Amino acid sequence: MNTTAKSSTETQNNFTRAKALAKKLGIHHLTLARWADEGRVSRYKVNDRVVLYDEGEVFDMIRSTKVKPVQSPSKRLGVRSGDIESAQPVTSQPRPSQLEQEGGLH
Repeated sequence: MNTTAKSSTETQNNFTRAKALAKKLGIHHLTLARWADEGRVSRYKVNDRVVLYDEGEVFDMIRSTKVKPVQSPSKRLGVRSGDIESAQPVTSQPRPSQLEQEGGLH
């Protein structure tokens, strides 16, 4: 009995064609090609017509680009909630058409 365990890369590789993987991810297949050109993911050319991508590698690359949550604008700008409540409303400038109607623009 052979009890040799397969390496983790042998058991986890799931190779998929670009269009099928792109559809699964909701992106264009040329995005995958661009990522491969940029060296962000690997592609495997099986023959002249078949190019495969390792789904796990693509998913890992996407996960690595996670963006941290952004603070609310008031926290970013150092504004206290009391400042917001006591702030005066901004008055808008009259439009030229309003001035014409009121006789202020000739």
